[in-house]
Amino acid sequence: MTTATGHEPDPAGRPAAPGVHALLAMQRTAGNQAVVRALSSTAPPAKRVAAPPSAGPAPTRLPAPAVQRSAASDLQTWDDQPVESYEMGLNAMTDDVIGHAWVDVKEVGGKGRRRSIGFWPGSWGWLPTGGPGELQSPDAHDGQQMHRQKETMTRDRFVRVLGVVSAWEGSYYQLLYRNCAHFAKAAWIAGTGSPDGIVNVSGPQIWTPAETAEGIDYVNRKRGLDPQGNPLPPGTDRNGADR
Repeated sequence: MTTATGHEPDPAGRPAAPGVHALLAMQRTAGNQAVVRALSSTAPPAKRVAAPPSAGPAPTRLPAPAVQRSAASDLQTWDDQPVESYEMGLNAMTDDVIGHAWVDVKEVGGKGRRRSIGFWPGSWGWLPTGGPGELQSPDAHDGQQMHRQKETMTRDRFVRVLGVVSAWEGSYYQLLYRNCAHFAKAAWIAGTGSPDGIVNVSGPQIWTPAETAEGIDYVNRKRGLDPQGNPLPPGTDRNGADR
């Protein structure tokens, strides 16, 4: 199997081929982000310090980080009051060399519950050989998407998404071959059947947030929508240019 640079990956640890160094740097960055998240989520809460009379008001308590919950367990609790229809979103960010892709699921009717889910490297996921990954729910970048497509899915499709989430929770992460975009792709296919060629089901082995974003933009343009899935302004053609 060859990488995007045309070189075989080397599990024995020999020097990387040209072009692979940048990918390893991406892994290190991803790992650093995971460490920062881990530290921020385990750090003790800031204590309110009593200030002396002349020092002004005491500092306020910092907000606690978002509580990460088991994505599979959380979605399973929705069965207390099941609905027949759900909205699924595919999201991507492409504002840096790594980018990120994730999905979200929302009940149509019922309690209107919504969860976002993304796959991230765990404490060792930055290694070239990969390592344990983790699902974040809510995803750390939820609400920051630059590209978004949404589809309606049935309850049967929702159950398939739940199966994908269960299979990926705590599973192996590798930056090139099993990353956030691979998870989003698997969940999206399970939930929607890959409509309109949003992803290429047969490949490639390397899949990135940038390729996810290209697929989203392709479908949105066909529908007269901008990259985030909103209607294009009047007088704008489907390529985003003024008429």
